[in-house]
Amino acid sequence: MRIALLQCDHVAPQFREVTGGDYDDVFRNYLKQYAPQVVLEPFDATLENYPSDLEKYDAFLSTGSRFSVYDDEGWVKTLEQFVQELYAQKRTFIGICFGHQMMAQALGGKVAKSPKGWGVGVHTFEIEAKESWMQPPLDAFKILMSCQDQVEVLPEGSKVLAGSDFCPVGMYRVGEHFLGVQGHPEFSTSYAEALMDDRLERIGEAAVAKAKASLSKTPHQKELTHWLLQFIELGMARK
Repeated sequence: MRIALLQCDHVAPQFREVTGGDYDDVFRNYLKQYAPQVVLEPFDATLENYPSDLEKYDAFLSTGSRFSVYDDEGWVKTLEQFVQELYAQKRTFIGICFGHQMMAQALGGKVAKSPKGWGVGVHTFEIEAKESWMQPPLDAFKILMSCQDQVEVLPEGSKVLAGSDFCPVGMYRVGEHFLGVQGHPEFSTSYAEALMDDRLERIGEAAVAKAKASLSKTPHQKELTHWLLQFIELGMARK
């Protein structure tokens, strides 16, 4: 399985000892634990670097970012156009956090800062619609989050698969080949904690204290990885 990683940010130098490198390393190390068969090829979307031959890849995976999808940045607008192209060609796409939000914006939805504030720490999403690729089956899953923005309006043809009171659109798909996940299955708890410490003033002491307490819960990292890979395999079978 070959996946093109659309890298939408870079790990700050002070965190690279915690993460083991940049975001391509984070995703590569994360997938290596549960899916050693995956070949990951990174493309720096912030430099408008994209694969020239889409046929080479079984799926396209977009990372999170400190930017917002509605920022007036040239590379963000180029990414939006690329995501629209992937959708038109019925390529399999998985959006993580920023990528999840980019799916919505690119396909006619709306993203905005949540009035509920930062989503940080381990969050629980209840499953609202069970699908065949969600194996092993769960009634809810835990996942690390680090975001201010949320999807407010879904694109046409969307189906919400999981959500919570804090974040109603925690996981959704558009059509059969686009899947968005608001949280970060690739994050380690140590990196999530380091980010919270760095953003303490912006997030707020009370919110960070609550989020740090949630880190005692174990995210469903392995299960979510299987879900994502099985979603990609379904796309490969449809070719």
